[in-house]
Amino acid sequence: MSKADGKPLKRVKLKPERQRLKPKSEKQSPARVQLKTREYVRPEGPYSINGTFVKKLKQIDEGQQYFYDADLPGFGLRVGKNAKSYFAEHLIRGSGGKKRRVTIGRHGVVTADQARRRARRLILRMSDGDDPREEQLRQVEAAQKAKAEQITLEKLCKNFCSDRKGRLRKNTLKEYRRFINRDFEDWLDKPIASITGDDVWDKHRKIGLGDKGTSQKQPYANSALRVLSSMLGFAVKRRWLESNPVHILRGEWFPIQRRKTFIKRDQLSGWFKGLEDVRNDGVLPSSDVGCDYLEFLLFTGLRRNEAAELTLKRTDLGRKEITIKKTKNRKEHVLPMPDHLMKLLRRRYEKSKDMGSKWIFPSARSVGGKTHFSEPRDVALLIKAKSGIGFTPHDLRRTFATHAADLVSYPNLKALLNHSFNSNGDVTLGYVITTSEKLKEPMKIIAKFFLKKRAIGLRKKIKGSE
Repeated sequence: MSKADGKPLKRVKLKPERQRLKPKSEKQSPARVQLKTREYVRPEGPYSINGTFVKKLKQIDEGQQYFYDADLPGFGLRVGKNAKSYFAEHLIRGSGGKKRRVTIGRHGVVTADQARRRARRLILRMSDGDDPREEQLRQVEAAQKAKAEQITLEKLCKNFCSDRKGRLRKNTLKEYRRFINRDFEDWLDKPIASITGDDVWDKHRKIGLGDKGTSQKQPYANSALRVLSSMLGFAVKRRWLESNPVHILRGEWFPIQRRKTFIKRDQLSGWFKGLEDVRNDGVLPSSDVGCDYLEFLLFTGLRRNEAAELTLKRTDLGRKEITIKKTKNRKEHVLPMPDHLMKLLRRRYEKSKDMGSKWIFPSARSVGGKTHFSEPRDVALLIKAKSGIGFTPHDLRRTFATHAADLVSYPNLKALLNHSFNSNGDVTLGYVITTSEKLKEPMKIIAKFFLKKRAIGLRKKIKGSE
């Protein structure tokens, strides 16, 4: 470390807590203040801090140097690697010995004479019991409040979606905007600072219960207010709001029971029969691709978007596996394909390639298969009419999981469903790495189970046709 004006330098190791150092001897100055966990050097002084003195001082490679003025106690200069900054330091009167160091500005932006005048005013204020730091905080809060009053819910929605672009899926952001524009239309021009807990409470009850007091829209009301909460939470992090008014609903959300519908073991053969009937009838333009898509969901347990967005590029016919990039837990999911699904994928691969589509399941309504298949509702209704079994795409995932739980181990089932492993204190489970190679046999076992039910359904179809 260098010396200043030929005088020895003292090295002091600061502790992380902000507190006054107790002097070890009478020679040690009690005026040193601990600010950060870092090493700095305080040259013996005091000095006459003026433009000439400051100009002669050189930047240091590490740590900081503090120089104190001889004429104005409490006025000083801090020298670091990148800057020289003036400060004022003094005890706050009536604060029980609390000392405050306030940065005035960088040398070059502020001259030594300007800094001295400002330091004198700051030291006088602190001598009278006024804390400049608290005044700065009040000014910042006032500026944040003024900005919050200018930000409407509509503007917040735009800022939120722009910030989350790339982190959230396009469809997710689209759904968020739909919630805001549809359910909070009367709040779009409302400043977010004026949204109160009572407003949130009334809106939640109005959406969930409606005028008739029914509970049919309660899950929807929870979703709408959680979207609002995400955006207002974003505003809190940006310091546009002090708190999130949606927190008034903690413990007061509408109770929602998790859906438990799935296709039971004795219904599977009938479901497969209905699926084949719809596929062969070809009543809808989407019958073929829709039936393939629904069958693929049942045999893989994938979420509807994960299967719908599968591309030719992510389908490896040689290795007999598919790769899902966009997943709920944002972890790439590589899934081996049993022989039955490989036949389905090869057929779909060739059809998509012939029509110039990049999707394994292209939409029957788009020209050249530019968009992927997304809505199997019409096909599902036809299967229900044929089999008498109603279901949703997510019911097929629950069906896969429910029957697979009786056939394969729990770790393999979690891996097949692409659920994150939470060891809950089990260190060994945290070390288990499940590869796609290890999942080949479990997938074969599950496929064999469904194929037996499918064979029974097809026999019923043949007998019925006779």
